Amino acid sequence: KIKAIDFVKTRLAQSSKQSIPDVQMAKELKSHFDEFFFPTWQCIVGKHFGSEIGFENGYIIYFYVGATGILLWRCG
Repeated sequence: KIKAIDFVKTRLAQSSKQSIPDVQMAKELKSHFDEFFFPTWQCIVGKHFGSEIGFENGYIIYFYVGATGILLWRCG
């Protein structure tokens, strides 16, 4: 979870002059986790979304940065 939070905070700090679209942040975070923690990660970033997924401990990360929710999970 710490790696995901650090990635998002670092990425937001790098682009402090312009906001990063939620879709772009989701793609970048997914790619980062696919590269470092093996493929099949999925990511949703946004302010208003709902989800219902089955999961196993250690395969889901859910947190907020400000008012933006970030859901990252591994499937497969």
